[in-house]
Amino acid sequence: MSEPSKNCSLAGMSDDELLSRARGGDRKAFGELIARYQEMVFAMLVRKVRDRDLAMDLAQESFVRAYKGLDGFKEEAKFSSWLVRIALNRATSHFSSKHYKDSSRKIKDSESFFESLETPESGSQELEFKSKILWQGVEKLDSIYSQVLFLRVVENKSYREISEILEIPIGTVKSRMNTGINSLRKSLGGKVR
Repeated sequence: MSEPSKNCSLAGMSDDELLSRARGGDRKAFGELIARYQEMVFAMLVRKVRDRDLAMDLAQESFVRAYKGLDGFKEEAKFSSWLVRIALNRATSHFSSKHYKDSSRKIKDSESFFESLETPESGSQELEFKSKILWQGVEKLDSIYSQVLFLRVVENKSYREISEILEIPIGTVKSRMNTGINSLRKSLGGKVR
């Protein structure tokens, strides 16, 4: 009698069981965890960085960091929330890196964002124009505010889910959301109505 395939048995395991095996050095168990959440992480990163290739790189880096940091994972959180937090932190680190800031500065020095956009006439072009201005404003916010806004508005996460992902109290989530929105309103002025 032959043993059932390991992959079939891994697919039927819970995240906790797979985590236990992965912590014991079972790379296939960790691979099964990544297979469960890779599409979710990649889709979130694409929405965050708006570049599929960069999102793919950041997702891979996130998975490597997660594997190396398995011992630091706290059991009271969901593995998927922990993985999303790692990916968000990788995106934030990328945008705050010296290389990114230098290349962004060169682009801004050569041409202003608003000069490079055509003024829309109406309809979906106007909505797209306003959306670009809005997300440019969000990206300028401190990461503690932009992460909360991103998770709430783009990822449609509840305050409870954001609290779990970022490991902060729900009251702090609401406070950061409020501060982020107020800062965004001030920075945008009358650009988006």
